[in-house]
Amino acid sequence: MKVNRMMPWSERFVSLERSLHQLPFLIFGGAARAAYWLADKLVVTKIRLSFPNLPLAFDGMTITHISDIHLGPLFSLKHHFPPLLSACRELNSDLICCTGDWVDFDLDMLPEALKEFDTLRPEMGWFGILGNHDYHFNRWKLLKILRPWLKERLLINQFVRLKSGGESIDVCGLDFSVCGSRLLRGLKALELNRPDPGAFTLGLAHYPDVFDPFREMHRVDLMLTGHTHGGQICWTPLPEPPVGPVTENYKYCRGLYEVDGSWVYVSCGLGATVPIRINCPPEVTQITLSCSPSSS
Repeated sequence: MKVNRMMPWSERFVSLERSLHQLPFLIFGGAARAAYWLADKLVVTKIRLSFPNLPLAFDGMTITHISDIHLGPLFSLKHHFPPLLSACRELNSDLICCTGDWVDFDLDMLPEALKEFDTLRPEMGWFGILGNHDYHFNRWKLLKILRPWLKERLLINQFVRLKSGGESIDVCGLDFSVCGSRLLRGLKALELNRPDPGAFTLGLAHYPDVFDPFREMHRVDLMLTGHTHGGQICWTPLPEPPVGPVTENYKYCRGLYEVDGSWVYVSCGLGATVPIRINCPPEVTQITLSCSPSSS
């Protein structure tokens, strides 16, 4: 006897999401197709920031920041990944940080992507956190893949102390949260895991507007974030402040901001669930840290 079993609701949702990937091509036609093929045309942004409390041993340290890869049908290993690897290799930074959304809605390409990322060997290693898309019905499976690769440097409300020449800085990672009790729990967990803050703090978070509560509870000198895709559709080109349909939803939407001596950088990211970007090209960022303006 043949039994018809209904697909579990979570699988049906993911199947629907995958189907929705086709909508931009159906609705916008050639424009969406062009956006897909232009997604490998990366912009490399270079920034130098001075911090009076940066330990001398870390003067000149370089950080490559990537975010929102959305590895999947619209960010492919064959077409989009090689330019990303090439940009990271050419920058040759001391540290590489990924601020979440490693995948879109499935994990099929992630193991192969990590093998490719493994060819990049920054002197101070990799750090990473999770984004909202990393939670879509695959968080635990993703952790089984990502944790062995990043080990303790996959930061989920945790920190790692980097040491050099007898001095140190802290790298803190906040698990994905937007607001409310979940954000508060994450900040308190980080406080418990880090009883004695170091001289300098590099923070990693996926959602940029957690910058204010983070710096109010924990001192942070520089925070790296993503999530917004720079607004994704903007009427103003880089490096002008973003103006577009969703930019007002975020206090920190694109680029560099400074508040009371703390800095946050919001990456335009690399991929997207909907492959349409206007004045928000895919971005890889390199940030150079210096001890004082005189060393800039």
